[in-house]
Amino acid sequence: MGMVNTSFTWDSPVIREPSMPQKVICSECAHVLYEGDILKAPQDIAKKYDGRCPSCRKILKASMESVSIYPYEEKDE
Repeated sequence: MGMVNTSFTWDSPVIREPSMPQKVICSECAHVLYEGDILKAPQDIAKKYDGRCPSCRKILKASMESVSIYPYEEKDE
């Protein structure tokens, strides 16, 4: 039987939420509705704005056909 490493500490527990850069924009006017590292459901973002884009007032709805995924590009700081 092999050895099992059981060394760990309870001093600072780390709780991680799913993290991935996400940007949600209005398909009509390109207003940024959400940008961040915490994944949020499109329905939650739409609910924040009462279902309408705050810029052009278009009704916000999400469907799999309207989702686009692009490679992440780091911003120069």
